[in-house]
Amino acid sequence: MPLPVPRKALVLAVGLLASLAGRAGVDTLPFVETPAASAFFAAGVMNSFDGVGSGAADDWTFDAEAGDRLTARIESAIGDARPRLRLINPAGQTIASADGDGSGAAEFFTVLLPLPGAYKVRVYTDTQVSDYRLRADLSRGPTLEAEPNNSVETPNVPPLIFLAGSYRFRMAGSLPDADSAGDFFALGTLDAGNAITSELFTGPQSSLPIGAARVSLFRSGQADPVFSANTNFTFAVVERGEYFVRVSSADTRGLFARYLLTITIADGVLRLRFSPFRCQPKAHGCQT
Repeated sequence: MPLPVPRKALVLAVGLLASLAGRAGVDTLPFVETPAASAFFAAGVMNSFDGVGSGAADDWTFDAEAGDRLTARIESAIGDARPRLRLINPAGQTIASADGDGSGAAEFFTVLLPLPGAYKVRVYTDTQVSDYRLRADLSRGPTLEAEPNNSVETPNVPPLIFLAGSYRFRMAGSLPDADSAGDFFALGTLDAGNAITSELFTGPQSSLPIGAARVSLFRSGQADPVFSANTNFTFAVVERGEYFVRVSSADTRGLFARYLLTITIADGVLRLRFSPFRCQPKAHGCQT
Protein backbone atom coordinates (compact mmCIF):
# COMPACT_ATOMS: atom_id res chain seq x y z
CA MET A 1 0.00 0.00 0.00
CA PRO A 2 1.57 3.36 -1.01
CA LEU A 3 2.43 5.85 1.70
CA PRO A 4 0.08 8.82 1.98
CA VAL A 5 1.20 12.14 0.53
CA PRO A 6 1.30 15.07 3.02
CA ARG A 7 -1.09 17.98 2.52
CA LYS A 8 -2.66 20.77 4.48
CA ALA A 9 -6.24 20.90 5.73
CA LEU A 10 -7.93 23.80 7.38
CA VAL A 11 -9.83 22.77 10.50
CA LEU A 12 -12.52 24.72 12.32
CA ALA A 13 -11.64 24.26 15.99
CA VAL A 14 -12.50 26.26 19.08
CA GLY A 15 -14.22 28.80 16.86
CA LEU A 16 -11.12 29.63 14.82
CA LEU A 17 -9.69 28.48 11.50
CA ALA A 18 -6.35 26.80 12.08
CA SER A 19 -3.87 25.10 9.76
CA LEU A 20 -3.43 21.37 10.29
CA ALA A 21 -0.92 19.07 8.62
CA GLY A 22 -2.89 16.03 7.47
CA ARG A 23 -2.49 12.89 5.40
CA ALA A 24 -3.70 12.65 1.84
CA GLY A 25 -7.23 11.31 1.91
CA VAL A 26 -7.25 10.53 5.65
CA ASP A 27 -7.62 12.87 8.63
CA THR A 28 -9.47 13.13 11.92
CA LEU A 29 -12.67 15.07 12.50
CA PRO A 30 -11.87 17.39 15.44
CA PHE A 31 -15.04 16.98 17.51
CA VAL A 32 -15.48 19.35 20.45
CA GLU A 33 -18.25 18.99 23.07
CA THR A 34 -20.18 22.25 23.01
CA PRO A 35 -21.06 23.30 25.64
CA ALA A 36 -19.17 21.09 28.12
CA ALA A 37 -21.17 18.12 29.48
CA SER A 38 -23.93 18.68 26.90
CA ALA A 39 -23.44 15.39 24.98
CA PHE A 40 -23.46 17.49 21.77
CA PHE A 41 -20.23 17.40 19.74
CA ALA A 42 -19.35 19.66 16.81
CA ALA A 43 -16.67 19.42 14.13
CA GLY A 44 -15.87 21.34 10.97
CA VAL A 45 -13.16 21.29 8.32
CA MET A 46 -12.18 23.20 5.21
CA ASN A 47 -10.25 21.46 2.46
CA SER A 48 -10.15 20.85 -1.29
CA PHE A 49 -10.65 17.86 -3.54
CA ASP A 50 -7.35 16.52 -4.90
CA GLY A 51 -8.93 14.89 -7.95
CA VAL A 52 -12.07 13.47 -9.51
CA GLY A 53 -13.62 10.12 -8.61
CA SER A 54 -13.95 8.01 -5.48
CA GLY A 55 -10.29 7.06 -5.71
CA ALA A 56 -9.41 10.63 -4.73
CA ALA A 57 -11.86 10.68 -1.80
CA ASP A 58 -11.08 12.31 1.54
CA ASP A 59 -11.88 10.19 4.60
CA TRP A 60 -12.57 12.08 7.81
CA THR A 61 -12.43 9.64 10.73
CA PHE A 62 -13.91 9.71 14.23
CA ASP A 63 -14.68 7.32 17.08
CA ALA A 64 -18.28 6.81 18.16
CA GLU A 65 -20.22 4.98 20.83
CA ALA A 66 -23.17 2.70 20.13
CA GLY A 67 -26.33 4.79 19.95
CA ASP A 68 -24.66 8.02 18.83
CA ARG A 69 -26.31 9.95 16.01
CA LEU A 70 -24.57 11.93 13.28
CA THR A 71 -25.59 14.74 10.94
CA ALA A 72 -23.19 15.95 8.23
CA ARG A 73 -23.30 18.56 5.47
CA ILE A 74 -20.75 19.44 2.79
CA GLU A 75 -20.71 22.60 0.68
CA SER A 76 -18.36 22.98 -2.29
CA ALA A 77 -17.12 26.38 -3.45
CA ILE A 78 -17.98 25.41 -7.06
CA GLY A 79 -21.54 24.18 -7.44
CA ASP A 80 -20.68 21.93 -10.38
CA ALA A 81 -18.50 19.82 -8.07
CA ARG A 82 -21.76 18.19 -6.88
CA PRO A 83 -20.00 16.64 -3.86
CA ARG A 84 -20.63 13.07 -2.73
CA LEU A 85 -21.09 12.45 1.00
CA ARG A 86 -20.84 8.97 2.54
CA LEU A 87 -20.82 7.55 6.08
CA ILE A 88 -18.78 4.36 6.52
CA ASN A 89 -19.21 2.12 9.59
CA PRO A 90 -16.38 0.20 11.37
CA ALA A 91 -17.03 -2.81 9.11
CA GLY A 92 -16.43 -0.72 5.98
CA GLN A 93 -20.11 -0.58 4.97
CA THR A 94 -21.83 2.57 3.72
CA ILE A 95 -24.73 3.33 6.09
CA ALA A 96 -25.69 6.80 4.79
CA SER A 97 -25.13 8.68 1.56
CA ALA A 98 -26.09 11.93 -0.12
CA ASP A 99 -25.21 13.38 -3.52
CA GLY A 100 -24.95 17.11 -4.08
CA ASP A 101 -26.83 19.05 -6.73
CA GLY A 102 -25.90 22.17 -8.64
CA SER A 103 -25.93 24.21 -5.44
CA GLY A 104 -22.83 22.33 -4.29
CA ALA A 105 -24.44 20.99 -1.09
CA ALA A 106 -25.12 17.48 0.18
CA GLU A 107 -26.25 16.36 3.63
CA PHE A 108 -27.72 13.56 5.70
CA PHE A 109 -29.47 13.85 9.05
CA THR A 110 -29.42 12.12 12.45
CA VAL A 111 -28.03 8.76 11.28
CA LEU A 112 -27.94 6.15 14.05
CA LEU A 113 -24.49 4.69 14.73
CA PRO A 114 -25.38 1.23 16.08
CA LEU A 115 -21.87 -0.02 16.83
CA PRO A 116 -18.94 1.43 18.76
CA GLY A 117 -15.74 2.00 16.82
CA ALA A 118 -14.07 4.06 14.11
CA TYR A 119 -16.34 5.63 11.49
CA LYS A 120 -15.49 7.63 8.36
CA VAL A 121 -17.18 10.54 6.67
CA ARG A 122 -16.06 10.16 3.04
CA VAL A 123 -16.30 13.03 0.56
CA TYR A 124 -15.39 13.22 -3.12
CA THR A 125 -16.45 14.65 -6.46
CA ASP A 126 -17.14 12.91 -9.76
CA THR A 127 -17.21 16.10 -11.81
CA GLN A 128 -15.11 19.07 -10.71
CA VAL A 129 -12.30 19.74 -8.23
CA SER A 130 -13.15 22.48 -5.76
CA ASP A 131 -12.55 23.78 -2.28
CA TYR A 132 -15.14 22.54 0.20
CA ARG A 133 -16.32 22.91 3.78
CA LEU A 134 -17.67 20.04 5.88
CA ARG A 135 -19.75 20.24 9.05
CA ALA A 136 -20.41 17.23 11.30
CA ASP A 137 -22.60 17.17 14.41
CA LEU A 138 -22.68 14.18 16.77
CA SER A 139 -25.14 13.66 19.62
CA ARG A 140 -25.19 11.35 22.63
CA GLY A 141 -28.39 12.87 23.99
CA PRO A 142 -29.91 15.98 22.37
CA THR A 143 -32.19 15.50 19.36
CA LEU A 144 -30.47 16.40 16.09
CA GLU A 145 -32.83 18.32 13.85
CA ALA A 146 -33.75 16.83 10.48
CA GLU A 147 -35.14 18.57 7.42
CA PRO A 148 -37.80 19.18 6.32
CA ASN A 149 -38.91 20.88 9.55
CA ASN A 150 -39.81 24.28 8.14
CA SER A 151 -43.37 24.69 9.49
CA VAL A 152 -45.82 23.55 12.16
CA GLU A 153 -46.97 20.94 9.64
CA THR A 154 -43.57 19.23 9.54
CA PRO A 155 -41.92 19.70 12.94
CA ASN A 156 -39.34 17.43 14.47
CA VAL A 157 -40.66 15.60 17.55
CA PRO A 158 -37.97 15.49 20.26
CA PRO A 159 -38.24 12.98 23.11
CA LEU A 160 -39.07 14.11 26.64
CA ILE A 161 -36.65 14.27 29.53
CA PHE A 162 -38.64 14.05 32.79
CA LEU A 163 -37.52 16.13 35.76
CA ALA A 164 -38.97 16.80 39.21
CA GLY A 165 -42.03 18.97 38.57
CA SER A 166 -41.15 19.66 34.95
CA TYR A 167 -39.94 18.12 31.72
CA ARG A 168 -37.39 19.13 29.12
CA PHE A 169 -36.59 18.98 25.42
CA ARG A 170 -33.04 19.40 24.05
CA MET A 171 -32.50 20.00 20.34
CA ALA A 172 -29.36 20.72 18.31
CA GLY A 173 -29.38 22.01 14.77
CA SER A 174 -28.03 24.51 12.28
CA LEU A 175 -29.30 27.25 10.00
CA PRO A 176 -27.55 27.10 6.60
CA ASP A 177 -28.02 29.92 4.12
CA ALA A 178 -31.09 28.41 2.45
CA ASP A 179 -32.92 27.77 5.74
CA SER A 180 -34.80 31.07 5.96
CA ALA A 181 -37.91 29.37 7.42
CA GLY A 182 -35.98 28.07 10.43
CA ASP A 183 -36.42 24.81 12.37
CA PHE A 184 -39.70 23.81 14.04
CA PHE A 185 -40.07 21.40 16.97
CA ALA A 186 -43.30 20.09 18.51
CA LEU A 187 -43.85 20.70 22.23
CA GLY A 188 -47.18 18.87 22.54
CA THR A 189 -50.42 20.11 24.09
CA LEU A 190 -49.86 22.61 26.90
CA ASP A 191 -52.28 24.02 29.47
CA ALA A 192 -52.82 27.60 30.58
CA GLY A 193 -50.36 28.38 33.34
CA ASN A 194 -47.55 26.17 32.06
CA ALA A 195 -44.22 28.00 32.12
CA ILE A 196 -41.95 27.57 29.07
CA THR A 197 -38.29 28.41 29.65
CA SER A 198 -36.05 28.71 26.58
CA GLU A 199 -32.24 28.61 26.66
CA LEU A 200 -30.36 28.92 23.37
CA PHE A 201 -26.62 28.22 23.20
CA THR A 202 -24.41 28.98 20.21
CA GLY A 203 -20.84 29.28 21.50
CA PRO A 204 -17.41 29.17 19.83
CA GLN A 205 -18.26 26.26 17.49
CA SER A 206 -21.06 28.32 15.90
CA SER A 207 -20.94 31.24 13.48
CA LEU A 208 -24.11 32.61 15.13
CA PRO A 209 -23.23 35.52 17.40
CA ILE A 210 -25.23 36.13 20.55
CA GLY A 211 -28.60 37.63 19.66
CA ALA A 212 -28.50 36.62 15.98
CA ALA A 213 -30.92 33.70 16.39
CA ARG A 214 -34.56 34.08 17.43
CA VAL A 215 -36.70 31.57 19.34
CA SER A 216 -40.43 31.81 18.64
CA LEU A 217 -43.43 30.01 20.15
CA PHE A 218 -46.42 29.09 18.00
CA ARG A 219 -49.87 27.79 18.92
CA SER A 220 -51.63 25.49 16.46
CA GLY A 221 -54.09 27.41 14.28
CA GLN A 222 -52.31 30.75 14.59
CA ALA A 223 -50.03 32.06 11.83
CA ASP A 224 -48.14 34.50 14.03
CA PRO A 225 -46.01 33.53 17.04
CA VAL A 226 -47.49 34.01 20.49
CA PHE A 227 -44.04 35.03 21.71
CA SER A 228 -40.63 35.62 20.14
CA ALA A 229 -37.24 36.75 21.48
CA ASN A 230 -33.54 36.72 20.64
CA THR A 231 -32.60 36.21 24.30
CA ASN A 232 -33.34 33.47 26.83
CA PHE A 233 -36.82 33.79 28.30
CA THR A 234 -39.65 32.30 30.34
CA PHE A 235 -43.18 32.49 28.91
CA ALA A 236 -46.45 31.69 30.71
CA VAL A 237 -48.96 29.85 28.52
CA VAL A 238 -52.27 31.74 28.42
CA GLU A 239 -54.42 29.41 26.35
CA ARG A 240 -54.46 25.63 26.12
CA GLY A 241 -53.38 24.22 22.78
CA GLU A 242 -50.75 22.43 20.76
CA TYR A 243 -47.49 24.39 20.79
CA PHE A 244 -44.36 24.52 18.66
CA VAL A 245 -41.01 26.25 18.95
CA ARG A 246 -39.00 27.65 16.03
CA VAL A 247 -35.32 28.61 15.84
CA SER A 248 -34.52 31.04 13.03
CA SER A 249 -32.14 33.79 11.96
CA ALA A 250 -32.99 36.58 9.57
CA ASP A 251 -29.56 37.34 8.16
CA THR A 252 -26.78 35.41 9.96
CA ARG A 253 -27.27 31.94 8.54
CA GLY A 254 -24.45 29.73 7.26
CA LEU A 255 -22.96 26.24 7.23
CA PHE A 256 -21.61 26.57 10.79
CA ALA A 257 -24.61 28.45 12.24
CA ARG A 258 -25.16 25.85 14.95
CA TYR A 259 -27.32 26.02 18.05
CA LEU A 260 -28.34 23.94 21.06
CA LEU A 261 -31.85 24.70 22.34
CA THR A 262 -33.13 23.62 25.75
CA ILE A 263 -36.86 23.99 26.44
CA THR A 264 -38.07 23.32 29.99
CA ILE A 265 -41.78 23.21 30.79
CA ALA A 266 -43.07 23.47 34.35
CA ASP A 267 -46.37 21.63 34.37
CA GLY A 268 -48.67 20.92 37.29
CA VAL A 269 -50.76 18.48 35.23
CA LEU A 270 -48.70 16.70 32.58
CA ARG A 271 -50.75 16.41 29.39
CA LEU A 272 -48.86 15.55 26.25
CA ARG A 273 -50.55 14.56 23.06
CA PHE A 274 -48.92 14.12 19.69
CA SER A 275 -50.75 13.39 16.48
CA PRO A 276 -49.60 10.04 15.01
CA PHE A 277 -48.62 11.60 11.66
CA ARG A 278 -46.05 13.83 13.35
CA CYS A 279 -43.69 10.97 14.21
CA GLN A 280 -42.15 9.91 10.90
CA PRO A 281 -38.46 9.06 11.38
CA LYS A 282 -37.31 9.45 7.80
CA ALA A 283 -39.19 12.65 7.10
CA HIS A 284 -39.17 14.45 10.40
CA GLY A 285 -36.28 13.12 12.46
CA CYS A 286 -38.35 11.49 15.20
CA GLN A 287 -36.05 9.50 17.47
CA THR A 288 -37.53 6.49 19.23
